Amino acid sequence: MARRHGSLHAHAIRSLVMMMFALGVIALFGMAHDKAARIISGDRITGKKIIVAATLSPFADAANEIGGDHVEVIPLLLFSSRDENGLSVMPQVNLEALRKADVVLYGGPLVEPAVERLMLGVTDVRAKVVNVSAGAKLLANVSPTARGGIRPIADPAFWLDADDAILMAKNIYQALKAIDGFDPEGQRRRFIEYESAIQKADITASAVLRDCRLKTMIEGGGPYFAYLTHRYQLEYYAMPQDDSGTSVGAYAAIVREKQIPYVFFDLNVGSRSADALANVTDAGTLSLDSGYRLMDHQTDFHLVDLLNENASHLAQGLECAHLSR
Repeated sequence: MARRHGSLHAHAIRSLVMMMFALGVIALFGMAHDKAARIISGDRITGKKIIVAATLSPFADAANEIGGDHVEVIPLLLFSSRDENGLSVMPQVNLEALRKADVVLYGGPLVEPAVERLMLGVTDVRAKVVNVSAGAKLLANVSPTARGGIRPIADPAFWLDADDAILMAKNIYQALKAIDGFDPEGQRRRFIEYESAIQKADITASAVLRDCRLKTMIEGGGPYFAYLTHRYQLEYYAMPQDDSGTSVGAYAAIVREKQIPYVFFDLNVGSRSADALANVTDAGTLSLDSGYRLMDHQTDFHLVDLLNENASHLAQGLECAHLSR
């Protein structure tokens, strides 16, 4: 069987997905907007921009899409410590961003407990702090990786479930709407467009993934796609990154038994573990994305594009019927 590979380039990194999202906010928004002039009069904002500080790039994407030209999104986290690969690993709250923000977006105490701890003790904050995962059907975090010394209780990537992605956007929309003077008609229209695009992507994915040869997905270097597989009722196996040779053999047995043609990997962590499993099974590899491409401010790529791309790659890997028509 010839070796096959997905079309996206593998970025081999070794950090928790949430850290990379936060790094992405810095890359995505640090240079994307000029500093906006703001005038505060009571509770009314009469200047050009509303300042939104966000921890993770999916939150920043939603805020930009809903807020449009009326918002400036800035990173809430800064990084100083670096691992052996030169990647920042220990976040610190950007106090300047926290103090000048009108709205702060973060994943909540179950998704980002380290951020919650970092913000403790910062008292001179006038911003509305928004838990964007409020009301979401969070899944338990089964990854052993701790970030900032604290292991998240909930699986971080809840935006990969369409219902939770819409709820996230609604929480952000409600926070922006509460600010007096903020383009109420425009932001309502943009929220409805954002919601509709996610719903359309989910309907398309559900139709495509309903008729596939396989109902089993195996990931190397995970787990990062529990929400995705839960959403579309797929059997899910995730071989942890840097797993032992013994475990590779166990997962290889699953690949052979179920005749799985592709091992998936997350662009956030790279293909090393997937490659190791593919090498002993003659399978190919395909990428999925839990948020990596949202960090690239040079491309017009948004959460709905990510959802569509993941569904397309899943359809290829699971050998869905629409590909043969």
